[in-house]
Amino acid sequence: MATETSKSKGNGKSPKPRRAVVRVRERTVVERVRGLIEHPTLGWGVVVGLALTLVVSAIAIWAREHPLVEVGQVMSRTRTVRVPFATTDEQATERQRDAERQRTARVYVADEAALDEIGASLANLPASIAGAESLDAVESSIRERFGLNEEKLASIRALAEDGAALARWRSHAGELVEVLRRRPLMNATTYQGALQEGLNG
Repeated sequence: MATETSKSKGNGKSPKPRRAVVRVRERTVVERVRGLIEHPTLGWGVVVGLALTLVVSAIAIWAREHPLVEVGQVMSRTRTVRVPFATTDEQATERQRDAERQRTARVYVADEAALDEIGASLANLPASIAGAESLDAVESSIRERFGLNEEKLASIRALAEDGAALARWRSHAGELVEVLRRRPLMNATTYQGALQEGLNG
């Protein structure tokens, strides 16, 4: 041991460090894949990736089926949405009204002005034709309205000369008007229309 130490000191040079060269061989693709497969965290990574893919897919599908539409936004594609709404069928409504109108009993109201005019004409008839010596002397409208002939003209003229008979005539004229108020007459056209509606109803 002493001899070696003295030799080293006598030379005056320090020992050179020894260099070691390590050659690293590159791994092949197969080895890298095998290393990934054998890595303990690969299983959890696959599970997490699949779960994330499923969650993102589900969110995308739900968002497509339930889009967030803002006011004034134009839809990117046509969507059919069933929304209940109410509308009025004018033709059906009118038909129902007509049917109800036909089934409803008619109420007739007497024409008071016409009845008063009839009563006044009847009451004043004897006085109107009292001065007529013949049927030709009576106004044509009066003849046609009351169906006067020579015999009727003579009978009515006689009433004008008898106060009691004239009073009875006027009383009968008033009674006739009251009967017409309770049971008014209708013309043929109105009667036929009411009869047809009753049959159709």
